[in-house]
Amino acid sequence: LAKIADPEKRAQAEAVFNDATAADALVAAGAGALAQSDINRRYTDLQAKEEQLNEDYTKLNEWYTGNKAKLEEYDILPTGEVYVSHSHYRRRLGIVFGPGSWGLTKREAMDKTGRALIREWVLMIRGVAVSSAKGEAEFSASSTHMTEATAEESAKSNALTRACKDLGMFLECWDRSFTDNFRAEYCVKVL
Repeated sequence: LAKIADPEKRAQAEAVFNDATAADALVAAGAGALAQSDINRRYTDLQAKEEQLNEDYTKLNEWYTGNKAKLEEYDILPTGEVYVSHSHYRRRLGIVFGPGSWGLTKREAMDKTGRALIREWVLMIRGVAVSSAKGEAEFSASSTHMTEATAEESAKSNALTRACKDLGMFLECWDRSFTDNFRAEYCVKVL
């Protein structure tokens, strides 16, 4: 705004800038062509990312359809919940989207609630947020096994498995009929 020489147009632009976007301020100051070209460029960039993600989702669905989870990928918690380790999610994301094309970014500060560490993470693919989820892990300051850093990594992995539900990965782990059948067929209850 400081580059606008005409004081009246600069005042108009500052007023608009305070109430709207920077592009709107440029339009009010008479720099509409520049603002519109910036908007068009950003829109084109977003369209290209959307097209790439659509291709990636198609690849993910095709790959996932041809590569159903193997029995050995499933595990069971002592509480009886069926799950798939975060390493299998990471491997599949790497195969479909490529190494370095996906990642988790922190959305909020780590929350310590009682014995749990909780943080929301956003799953990013090719720079676009595709899902978010909270991850949690138990932590005890006196534990030698689960340090705070280990608990934070565990919470991050927990968030990844939850965020991948939006991509359709291992949805069966949240399907009651699947988990009931899995436990009945492959598990032994220990009392």
